[in-house]
Amino acid sequence: MVVIGLLAMTGSRADEWTGFHGAERADHAAQTIGPLHWSPTNQIRWKVTIPGAGHSSPIVTEKSVYLTTGVALPVMLPWRTICGTLAVAFGLCFFVFGLSAVARESGGAPDLRQLAGLAGIMLLLLGVLFLLIFGEQIIDFDRSPERPWLGMALFGIFTLHLTGQFPARQSRAPLLAGLGLLAYTGVLALQAPMPGLWRAWPYDVQSIFYLTFIALAALAGLLNLGRFLAPAHPRAGRLLRGVAFAGIAAAGVWLLLAAAGQAADILQDVSARPLNSPPFPWWIVLPGALAFVAATIARRRAGNTRPANLAVAISAALFLATLIFAGFGWAAWRVPFITHLWGTPHWIPTPILGGQYWSLALGITLAAIIAGVGFTRVNGMAGQPAFARLLSVPLVVLFAVYSLLPLPPLVARRIVAIDRAAGYITWASKALVSPRGEYVPEIVESSPVTL
Repeated sequence: MVVIGLLAMTGSRADEWTGFHGAERADHAAQTIGPLHWSPTNQIRWKVTIPGAGHSSPIVTEKSVYLTTGVALPVMLPWRTICGTLAVAFGLCFFVFGLSAVARESGGAPDLRQLAGLAGIMLLLLGVLFLLIFGEQIIDFDRSPERPWLGMALFGIFTLHLTGQFPARQSRAPLLAGLGLLAYTGVLALQAPMPGLWRAWPYDVQSIFYLTFIALAALAGLLNLGRFLAPAHPRAGRLLRGVAFAGIAAAGVWLLLAAAGQAADILQDVSARPLNSPPFPWWIVLPGALAFVAATIARRRAGNTRPANLAVAISAALFLATLIFAGFGWAAWRVPFITHLWGTPHWIPTPILGGQYWSLALGITLAAIIAGVGFTRVNGMAGQPAFARLLSVPLVVLFAVYSLLPLPPLVARRIVAIDRAAGYITWASKALVSPRGEYVPEIVESSPVTL
């Protein structure tokens, strides 16, 4: 395409090709006289080899020819894969310890409120596991800066909040979790991908979503601080927890109103086209609902046994997870901004290097080893093991670094200017550095351009 387009430009120097498909995007030039036949030795003005490879339409002006090209950059250390592997290892270990804490708390005779709390904890654990394994592929981190920020926000809130759950007596875990979430609120605010976030929020749906996620981190921090203060200062603890729960409910309602406002074309739109149909059918909620009904019936027959209570908590969490997934999919079908955030779902575990699952297998192996060592040390202790809590901070840091690092191998994209009359490269810009796309072929270091 480059050769044919440039050959069509031979003739008058004033005849230019200034955009994709020509000046008026009509696929023809203003010059009516041009070569109809050519060969490697006939009707050729000059040849030049440019570094890298590219498939863009050329821009031809009176004096220059402009092309884009890409050159593969060497990857010294696969930092993204290393961080992802460690995140998978720590995350699976964190999930195992969290699940063991839920199983421990399900013993005895928990009432419906306590079972609902256990189901909520299981839902957060499933959210951490889902984001850890499928987060990059579902949210599509490399497409825009707001996507990894969204993944960081959800993963950090879930993980840090879980560190304050099931504390032993006189434990400072809720205090540390609350302070960590308040600090994480500042991190999310500083890393917010949208400039002018605070000024645009009343009318812009993106700013509403971003500010809501920042507020959720702060509210989760207040919830943990209230839990820490409750034994010694009951009134202060109840006040903080009441404010936190009211704020979380208000944030949920605010998100629903923002989604409904954009679906009704009331709020500012984004450059995304809603899906033609919901990405998930309504019946995906049925397996979780049936499992919850079966577990509830089994618990009534078996009594308050630990396996029966654990089955109710897990099945309720699965039902809620599928319900949230179906609801989010329905919103993505109707709300352009959620369609924009949805990305391109690929049900592939992450991290992956070269299509191989070695990093995931390594993470599972490390998690099993760490979990085995941890269980031998904390067996019989009340509350969630302290060792699992210690994993939360490095886990969030690793996930954040993994989210923000570009996908290797990297490609340096450049703009090359060629003198139209003599056929030599006048300059090559230092343009963007970005991940190589899924459909871009291997970079070839010799790409001839002919005029």
